[in-house]
Amino acid sequence: MSRKNGVKVSIVTDFTGYDPAYSLCQSVRAQAWGLKQAGCHVRIITRQLFEASLLNADEIVQVDMPHGGNEFDPSIAGDSDINRLATSLMLALEGSHLVITHDVFYQPSCWPLRLALYRIHDKIGGEFVHYIHSETLWEWDKGNPVLNEVRPFGYLVAFHHEQIERRARQFSWPEKDIVVIPNALNLYADVDPLVTEITSGIWSGIILLAVCRLDGGKQPEIVAEIAHALNYLGYSAVAIIVDFHSLDTEKQRRKQAINRITPHVRFMSDYDERGSWPPSVIRDLMRFADVVVHPSRLEADGMVVAEAMAQRIPVVLNRDLLRWHEFLGKAIFGQFSANIDALTGQHGETTTNYSNRTEYMRQIALRVLQKLTQNPLSSLAWNMRCKRHPLAVAYQLLSLIKG
Repeated sequence: MSRKNGVKVSIVTDFTGYDPAYSLCQSVRAQAWGLKQAGCHVRIITRQLFEASLLNADEIVQVDMPHGGNEFDPSIAGDSDINRLATSLMLALEGSHLVITHDVFYQPSCWPLRLALYRIHDKIGGEFVHYIHSETLWEWDKGNPVLNEVRPFGYLVAFHHEQIERRARQFSWPEKDIVVIPNALNLYADVDPLVTEITSGIWSGIILLAVCRLDGGKQPEIVAEIAHALNYLGYSAVAIIVDFHSLDTEKQRRKQAINRITPHVRFMSDYDERGSWPPSVIRDLMRFADVVVHPSRLEADGMVVAEAMAQRIPVVLNRDLLRWHEFLGKAIFGQFSANIDALTGQHGETTTNYSNRTEYMRQIALRVLQKLTQNPLSSLAWNMRCKRHPLAVAYQLLSLIKG
């Protein structure tokens, strides 16, 4: 969790309640979670008061919003009602550095809200960013004399580059003020808090996962070496090692040796000292893993490999184990046994020195990159997790704040 950065973000929408099946609720929930992870104070302003934690917000502010309609009807909401709403919004938005609206420029029920925000936007002092969660366009407001008062203000969001021209035409919005920001995808919604903590801040890189004791036979140092090689090749990579039963002195020495290989490694035991974790934690971790590395010298069955494959996660295995040869052509293999020359692959006493071992690990890293970029499933998973990570989306939104 990031420390508080002093930025106050207000999210304005027209929720009449929290419905977990409503995709807009989940979009706002993921957005708020990412902004809080970035250290912001998040306030949600809406029609209905409910528990702030349901939307990952710090607070919910209820504002009495008159309903709009397909035609302007003073009996539904006259100009005095709009001004009262504007006054309420001024108070609710006080101190906001960023104001994010959802469907205010789309839903017919939101036209009073749109008009009220327009009348006060230049008095707030913060940046406005507007989301529209539909590709269709309501034509009802074209001749509405009240809504003709509204001009584009702030930024309008497009979800992809091909949408920019369409958004500009639909809403008469200057293209220079249309920004491409996807909806956040919050994979953390129901995971174990320990998994959230150990993966915190990793949103734009490659996650290598190893599940093993810190024993010589398991060779956990290899996952660190591959992570080091990926970073050398210009890719951000982090190795996460679930180091079962590794709290004794010998294991701690091995941990220190692995830390000397690369700073880009995280041990589960540094986040939780139990030394043993339930299968649900491992499954949650696999939700974020791009590659599972299992270079063990000996293995009876290797359930962690089976679990990774069942979840369509690429695996790196030791080719010197006949046990894994059924996966030749499918998994990533390296010559990882002690009596195999890591560079030549020839049997015999180990002759590998540090320089050629380093080069060999870079070759393994290149195979990992090839698998991630050329395998459609792996590539899509990596792309979505990075680009739509709530923290990545939060930083895009925060970059719009001037100064």
